[in-house]
This record gives sequence, C-alpha cells and structure tokens, in this order.
Amino acid sequence: EYGEKVTLHDNGIWQYYKESSENSSIRTNNKKFNKSYYADFMLKSKKANIGIWINKDKWNFKRLTSGDAEYEFDFKNGDLYGQAIIEETSIPIATLSKIALDNAKQVSQDAKIVKSEYRTVNGLDVLLMRINGTIEGVKFSYYTYYYSNDSGTIQLITYSSNNLIDKYIDDCEEFLNGITEY
Repeated sequence: EYGEKVTLHDNGIWQYYKESSENSSIRTNNKKFNKSYYADFMLKSKKANIGIWINKDKWNFKRLTSGDAEYEFDFKNGDLYGQAIIEETSIPIATLSKIALDNAKQVSQDAKIVKSEYRTVNGLDVLLMRINGTIEGVKFSYYTYYYSNDSGTIQLITYSSNNLIDKYIDDCEEFLNGITEY
C-alpha cells in the first residue's frame, strides 16, 4: 500500500525487496515439517502467542527472568543446548537473519552462515539457519529457527560444538520442529 517492492516466495513468505540482499539466495524446502509425536509438553511464551512443544524425556528446561532468552534448554543425553529468545516486536524474517549473523559476529568474528532455507513447520513459515564460528578457540555451531507474527518474534536456537552438532542434528530438528502458535 506504500509502493514498496516485496519478493513473494513459492511458499507464500514475502520479504521487502533489497537490490543486493544476501537473503535472496535462500532456497525454500518444500517438505512440510511437524512436531514429533513425543513432543507432548508445550511451553508458552509470556511475551507473544508463540510456544514450543518439547519432549520432556529428552530436554530439561527453565524459564529465565533476566537476559535475552525466555527459556533455556539442556539436552539430557549429551552436549547440546538450546534457547528461546522471544520478543514482543514483530520483525521480518529477512531482517532476523541479518540480526542473527551480526550478533554471532559480535562474539565470533569468523561467524558465517553455512546453511539457510525457508521451511513450513506446523503450518508456520520459518527460516532455518546454521551458523558456524569460533569463541575463545572453541568451534561452535548454531542450528536455529526464526519466526515472527503480529504478536512477536522467536529465535529458537540449538547449539553445540562444531564437532558434535552433526551427531545431534536429528535431535536439533526434532526440538526445533516443536515451534507453534497458540
């Protein structure tokens, strides 16, 4: 309505058009992703109508009262961790990907996106990103979903050392696929 250009993707996601957008090369995975049958406990955000279905047999969690994250997660069977950063502000997904990379580069100058794709998860259009980098000599990998609606934005994050993330990738996927609205 204001004459701004947008790019409409095959899956219905749109983003503001940018001439030299790094995000323009993000592919769309047409597979439909759904929460695991075993993810039977939903954590609800107090900030937005966004929730996370988790498998309590695999994940410990705690609600945080300070800092950026609303929830923190600890995988019971290894060195895999997670966070849910939820804000009341609605942010375009294309902007979130830039913010995520900028934030990663603040703690790791060599941080880079090694995978990104749009997905439909439980009917929601999300962006998956994998960011690798080094913090204090430790090579790490973030495997993350980004989603935003009118009530707010979530960065649902799993992370581990770079040498372990592939070992846990199925657990990361199962966890991330718990993202939902309520």
